[in-house]
Amino acid sequence: LSYDDMAYAAALEFVTTGSNNGHDRPNGTAFFNSIEVVTDVAWHGFQTSVMVVKQSTAEFYDQPHDILYYLGCSTEDRQGFKMTQDCPDFFHGIAAGAPHLA
Repeated sequence: LSYDDMAYAAALEFVTTGSNNGHDRPNGTAFFNSIEVVTDVAWHGFQTSVMVVKQSTAEFYDQPHDILYYLGCSTEDRQGFKMTQDCPDFFHGIAAGAPHLA
């Protein structure tokens, strides 16, 4: 979780969220020879996080969000760009700090 990024966005009065995508392990052993875990982190956990923040924002404010941005840096940017390719309706824009893209 990027608490600095969430604090920055919250200070600007944006609704913020963060996720470890369902995996608390301090190292990469959970990913070794496990396509299911990689898929959870790369896709399912991220997708669920976006859906939860959209729903909770709508319920809290009694209206849906107006604009949804993705803020990240480095590997998180790569996730944001991938989600935009696969789910173009997820975000209105991406604030990418230092994307590592091929």
